[in-house]
Amino acid sequence: MKTLMLAAALAALGLAASSVQATVYTVNDTVGAGGVTGSITTDGSLGILGSTAITDWNLTLNDGSSTFNLHGPLSGANSQLDDNSGLALTATAAGLFFNFASTAGSFVLFQAPAVGSGINFWCINDVNSPCGSSFVSSSSNEILRVGTGAVISQAYSGVVQIATTVGTAPNGGGVPEPATWAMMLLGFGGVGALLRRRRERSTTAYA
Repeated sequence: MKTLMLAAALAALGLAASSVQATVYTVNDTVGAGGVTGSITTDGSLGILGSTAITDWNLTLNDGSSTFNLHGPLSGANSQLDDNSGLALTATAAGLFFNFASTAGSFVLFQAPAVGSGINFWCINDVNSPCGSSFVSSSSNEILRVGTGAVISQAYSGVVQIATTVGTAPNGGGVPEPATWAMMLLGFGGVGALLRRRRERSTTAYA
């Protein structure tokens, strides 16, 4: 009986601890006279990264004179993500990397209010992407625009780190779901019961 209770308690604790972990990356990029700062959150996937792995973002665009904040679906949802990154965008435990040497038309585009609006965007793109060919010379760039202001860009080559790891949090936010709380309480209760039973048995043996 004691073994079964311990197994149940440990299983409950294990289930609570094994929830998917999101990864938050810090962005601090210079783009021409301005730049992009903030964070990108993923579902914790490592290796080649597609748009479905990017779960949220909080990014401030700065063109040197004006700023605009882009918020992802979990933090305001005023912008959209369009991703045709192919093999170019990768995630490691250290950060996010983009292969500017790609020739596959790869890009990652954050834009408000919607993709295609032509305003308030940050695009990371290779030499053949629509971002580069639409707004600047066909080259590997990070490109941004605030409102209807000037489009500014920064040329890059090779594989470049675009964000760095700052920490992890439970997927979907820092507060566990009710089911997770229930499993944790069950686990702690089971461990407590085992400890009480062991203490009582030990007291009886020495009485």
